Amino acid sequence: DPTVFNPSPKSDVDALGKPRFTGPHVKYINKEDNIPCSITESLKHFPAEEGSIQDVSAPPQNPPSNLTVVTVEGCSSFVILDWEMPNNDTATEFKVISTENGAPGGKNQSIITTNQTYSTVENLKPDTKNWNALELQALVGTMLLKTI
Repeated sequence: DPTVFNPSPKSDVDALGKPRFTGPHVKYINKEDNIPCSITESLKHFPAEEGSIQDVSAPPQNPPSNLTVVTVEGCSSFVILDWEMPNNDTATEFKVISTENGAPGGKNQSIITTNQTYSTVENLKPDTKNWNALELQALVGTMLLKTI
């Protein structure tokens, strides 16, 4: 439902008075203050996709497009990364790797593998930057494509 996603937040500042981040690849889902944060409820706005049957004879070749960070107003502990599958590519699943900026190798890292074109990044901490990578995977190879 495209009416759920907004290019800017209802308020330019969060509950602590800090400015909210906006940008061309950031979308907001509005939420009333009295409604608790829910990843499950937020993901209902992203349709489940069925995998296609394809002949996979090569690693993925093309990057995903329209990589977008979706955030729910008032829910700073998670974001949803959303992207579009490259046309006619061999990717069968995606791996989202999120690492807390400045953390030693392998520490404070989460890895989620999905066959959908969206994924959550959870357990975010206030005033902490995260490094995120998106890998496309196929039965015969892997390609690291984007950092966000």
